[in-house]
Amino acid sequence: MEFGDRVRLRFGVPRTEQPAVLMREAAGLTAASHVYTCGPQGFMDQVTAVFEPVVGSENVHVENFTATEIDTSGDQPFTVELDTGEVFDVPADRSILSVLEENGIDVFKSCEEGICGSCVSGVLEGTPEHRDNCLSAADKASGTQMALCVSRARSSKLVIELY
Repeated sequence: MEFGDRVRLRFGVPRTEQPAVLMREAAGLTAASHVYTCGPQGFMDQVTAVFEPVVGSENVHVENFTATEIDTSGDQPFTVELDTGEVFDVPADRSILSVLEENGIDVFKSCEEGICGSCVSGVLEGTPEHRDNCLSAADKASGTQMALCVSRARSSKLVIELY
């Protein structure tokens, strides 16, 4: 295995022993280390809480298998402009992805739940409201990318670039 000497896998650790195992593993890491986790949300939250202070938020990678429930009751309409100059109104009850597809814009997609990252596109202007579970905390903080299937705008207009 190419990275075998640098990869440690832990399976079947009883819940009561998990904090101690996580703390032991964190002690041996540096800011250059990367941590990857999947599983139940509570476990992934625990892994993130232990390792993020050691390796940084950009180096903790979480893989979700289900989408996070989102309260859409306060959603507002906004405008999306593509880097081609095409402008579209996104109603409060629709996603950017659905509006683009309805208007014949081909966007690569897969899950449409914000967990796979296939519809992630660039943000050139405006402020995204991230609702996905695929971008890292650092990616979200940069404001330069967003998942078109679930994320919305905090600003009245977004200018995006389709990847």
